[in-house]
Amino acid sequence: MTRYVPGKGTCRVRLPPQVVSVTILTYNADQGASIVWNGQTFTKDASLSNYSYVGAIPSSSTVPSPTRLIAVTVGSVSIGTSAFQNCTSLTTVSMPLVTSIGANAFYSCASLATVSMPLVTSIGNNAFYFCAVLTSATMPLVTTIGESAFQSCITLTTVSMPLVISISQYAFYSCLTLTTITIPASVTGIGDNAFA
Repeated sequence: MTRYVPGKGTCRVRLPPQVVSVTILTYNADQGASIVWNGQTFTKDASLSNYSYVGAIPSSSTVPSPTRLIAVTVGSVSIGTSAFQNCTSLTTVSMPLVTSIGANAFYSCASLATVSMPLVTSIGNNAFYFCAVLTSATMPLVTTIGESAFQSCITLTTVSMPLVISISQYAFYSCLTLTTITIPASVTGIGDNAFA
């Protein structure tokens, strides 16, 4: 970008890249020209893979046609209550801007194998409850893990949470294949049956 500076002539100014804060929902079947999610309209974008719809994620309620959703890129800072609950075909989640995940957000996402949460600091109750094929969870900035957040993630083997402070009750209850976990010195509380 070229800008005029008084007394200096023109100069070239490099602006920081803009982060596009839209959510992309990708389905395995056509949902029409647009879909409405709790008052928010998502429009089909033919330039993206499969059947992709672009819009702004609402604060709560479950995404339309949850069993048809196969991938999502979340372009907001929070994921509301039950947003992707029972999305049984969901395999891919990208959330580069998300700092908080609400209760039941990915409850029973039976096909979700891995999840990366680079900026997330809090995970709500039941957020990943019964994500049966989830094998790893990377949470470098998470400080709070809600009740039953990863309960019954029966194939979970790897968890990274170096800054966690509070682990609520039943957080990793019935994680049958979780063999090793490091509890950092920052932890001040672990709830009942957190690792039962």
